[in-house]
Amino acid sequence: MYTIFIFLADKFYFGYSYFYANGRDKDFDSWYQVAGFLSLATYLILSLQLLKKYKILIFNTYSFADELTFSWAKKFLYALLSILILRLLFFIFNPEWANFGAKFWYYCCFSVLVYYISINGLLNVVTSLTSLSQKDLHVEPSKLKTKKGNQLDNELSLARDLEKWKVQLEALMTNEKYYKNPELSVFDLAKELNTHPKKISQTINQEFAMNFNDYVNQYRIKAVIDLLHAGAHEKQTLLAIAFDCGFNSKSTFNRVFKYQTSYTPAAFCQKLTVNIGAKS
Repeated sequence: MYTIFIFLADKFYFGYSYFYANGRDKDFDSWYQVAGFLSLATYLILSLQLLKKYKILIFNTYSFADELTFSWAKKFLYALLSILILRLLFFIFNPEWANFGAKFWYYCCFSVLVYYISINGLLNVVTSLTSLSQKDLHVEPSKLKTKKGNQLDNELSLARDLEKWKVQLEALMTNEKYYKNPELSVFDLAKELNTHPKKISQTINQEFAMNFNDYVNQYRIKAVIDLLHAGAHEKQTLLAIAFDCGFNSKSTFNRVFKYQTSYTPAAFCQKLTVNIGAKS
């Protein structure tokens, strides 16, 4: 497309070879280089925003969101940032734009980064589980459309509706122990309750003030603690207990446990043993 544009511009607009005047590409002109740099910077910023939005959506949809943090996407963005910094350094140390050939250090570094992106891209096939074309599952109350004059009635109706789903959700998690499913998603609960996933997410966001991932993990941690108090750690490893309660990653279990209890699992067991010994 770029080549066709150059041909048409030279042929019908300029009437001469503007883009290759004096046998030299416009690639070496300042406006071209600055435009390319700004384009790359804009791409990086938009990519970071997209990854942040997708991460919020994932944590509002899946109970195993930690395993979907897209390490490859982060590596790609770090490599892209490195290219941007490399380009900036090239501008600083190579003010004479045309002398590209003498700057072998730039080409070597750039090539390494491009190979890194290419090889890692082939080795890390990322399949998206949730489309960003969907509306965010999280809905703020202020964004709900209500007619003037009926706003109070609508808010009361919404509150009653959310309270109903709250009770049903708690029943599924407490009585049916749905949290034990390591791949539990908001879609699974919506299917069980015969409603839209957005309604489940909205209930958790507004009634419990947390995302879906945190909501499910609190039940898992409570189940783990109950088993520890029952002495399960004397017969099983901590990891086996965690897996029994729905976790599917040691790192996630350790992080969530410490976040919710302020103790590592091992420290919590040690504290539990000391307390039991003190009582006896």
